[in-house]
Amino acid sequence: MNKKQFGELEWTIIKILQTKGKCSVKDIHDICKENAYTTIMTVMSRMYEKGILTRYKEGRNYIYSIKDKRQIPQLLENIKRHLFSGSSFEMISYLIENSDISQKELEKIENILTKHNEK
Repeated sequence: MNKKQFGELEWTIIKILQTKGKCSVKDIHDICKENAYTTIMTVMSRMYEKGILTRYKEGRNYIYSIKDKRQIPQLLENIKRHLFSGSSFEMISYLIENSDISQKELEKIENILTKHNEK
């Protein structure tokens, strides 16, 4: 795996940390029981080494958090550039057409578009 690529477990860890703020490896493992504790520990350690996560020692455990939440938009920008040739339209239309989007979500999207057009 290329160091720049994000695997499924990395995305899951980012999502959990976005929600919870900070977690130990055990906290992540309690949520992702289908992955071995040592696998989660290795992935989180590598994410720390890549500069994606920050950590501090609390007792015998490391507590991890996202180093810079501004990285999330950069990750999305990289996905847009690499998978959708930099096209916001292609990325958004792909997400809308290839997911089970509810009527309520579509209404929220319409509201965002309306607000954006009013600017």
